[in-house]
Amino acid sequence: MLANKKYDFRFVNIKFEGDKKVNEIVKQNLIQSGSGKENFDIFFETKKIKEIISSNAKGDPEKYKLEIQFEYQIIRNEEILINKSIRKHTSYNNINDKFELSQFEANVINNITEEIIQEILTSVMAVGS
Repeated sequence: MLANKKYDFRFVNIKFEGDKKVNEIVKQNLIQSGSGKENFDIFFETKKIKEIISSNAKGDPEKYKLEIQFEYQIIRNEEILINKSIRKHTSYNNINDKFELSQFEANVINNITEEIIQEILTSVMAVGS
């Protein structure tokens, strides 16, 4: 999880589309990170793509790539201050135990999403407060 750092701004309107899991992680972290007097709105759209990048001789997946595409706009007083896209991905080996694979993928999603959140907060610090 992100450090409990409080930023000198907050997001008052958070609107989003796309992947529900990623969106919920981003939303919760943005709400928890702000405590300042300066208010921003954010709109973001997410897309999660999982693909097989290698298979064994039987055609079973051996390695996956998980990518999160994130587009966002930071708005203050109805003016778009930031309009940016972020793409983060990682590759990992298949795990035969499907529950364990699911848990591992959830951790991968959390880690990638937290990197994206940090980029968002840093970008807002550069134009805001």
